[in-house]
Amino acid sequence: MNTKELIGKLLEINRNYLPQSLNDIEKLFFDNNLTINKNVSLVKLKTGKYKGERKTDKDTYDFIKFITNNLPSFKQYKEEDNLIYLIKNNNLLFLELLIYSIYKPLSLATFVKRINSYIRLLYITFDVKNDMISHYLNIIYEIQMKLLEENEEQTLNKQEKGSFIDFNLVLNMRQALEEVFNEYKYYHDNQDLLLLSCYSLIPPNRAEIIDLIYITDMKDNDLTNDFVYVKGNEVKFILNREKKKHKAITINIEGHLNYLIRQSFELFPRAYLFTDYNDMMKPVNYDMIYKRFRNIFKETGKRVSINSLRSSYLSYMNKNGMSIKDKKVIAETMRTSRGMIDGNYIKI
Repeated sequence: MNTKELIGKLLEINRNYLPQSLNDIEKLFFDNNLTINKNVSLVKLKTGKYKGERKTDKDTYDFIKFITNNLPSFKQYKEEDNLIYLIKNNNLLFLELLIYSIYKPLSLATFVKRINSYIRLLYITFDVKNDMISHYLNIIYEIQMKLLEENEEQTLNKQEKGSFIDFNLVLNMRQALEEVFNEYKYYHDNQDLLLLSCYSLIPPNRAEIIDLIYITDMKDNDLTNDFVYVKGNEVKFILNREKKKHKAITINIEGHLNYLIRQSFELFPRAYLFTDYNDMMKPVNYDMIYKRFRNIFKETGKRVSINSLRSSYLSYMNKNGMSIKDKKVIAETMRTSRGMIDGNYIKI
């Protein structure tokens, strides 16, 4: 039985796993006759040699280790550094990923995350968007549309219930952190206070703000890195890097967060907004930030993340009468779309 026959049988078993538009077997496969100009190394991927403006390629590395540890045809490549086998055998890879996802079973959201990791590998390999990348992006789009359809009632799924947290609790926790810092004035307390304040006192961005660099002169804005500008009473987040196709944006920080950022910079002069607790010269990474959130909310038993805080904030705003105009402004600040706010972030 060839791969197309096998996936056809698979889809007969579970017709509802993929969107109806993808049940045409021909749409799931790509005739790979592209010239491969670059051989990607697993070691170099792990050590960040291809990351460019990205903070890390950890998700892509973890995805490849998952493949060689779990997918039958790819276990033979566990010790292989050259990742060309993942490009040449893309149809087989997609098939075995689908089989694994259906029979585990895993959510479509997890399946999408894995395909996105594969797309990242394709971008590294080919440098530019090509037909192969477009093929997998189209599959992702179809699945995401199905996920939005399935979530019309905007209720929490099983995974979301473990991470979603009531926003009133977030605000109470933020206030408690401020009271602790005001009493003891420890740097690590200030870092936790600043972190949660950035994700609760203004419409929360994604992870781009965790590596903001302080500048006090707009001439230092190189239009490449992301910055927090502080001058007198003025504070701005200058996000130069494109994020999920959202262009650069400058966000004026006002109110209490404005005060907290200026206070932190005055008390603890440093180059980065967020640093290691014990070394103000060392910027944080994503893992450190997620651990901080887990620690802040450990008493709740929730696996709080940046994404769940964005959802919590928008659900709270929606419950409190967020207007269409408000939603448009918030979507721009959060670098997302009104469609994603309505279909993905807001939970009832």
